[in-house]
Amino acid sequence: MTTSKKKQLQKIGKIINISKSNLVTIKAYSLVKPGSRILSKNGNYLGIVVDVFGPIHSPYISVKPENIKDIVIGSEVYTIEKRNQ
Repeated sequence: MTTSKKKQLQKIGKIINISKSNLVTIKAYSLVKPGSRILSKNGNYLGIVVDVFGPIHSPYISVKPENIKDIVIGSEVYTIEKRNQ
């Protein structure tokens, strides 16, 4: 029996703000760990999670973007979820 790892985009939240220091704030639907890669719907790399903060049941994520020009307030963001199959 062989197993393979399949990668699938997992929706994690919506961009709600860009700070003066160019950090992006995301209203999270699910928790992610600092260091996680954040992607757009089409799989383009947007940035990396630097902090998770706020209430446990309604957290926010702070992301350092790769290119601030790629960030659109209101857009959904994703991370890669690895699944064994």
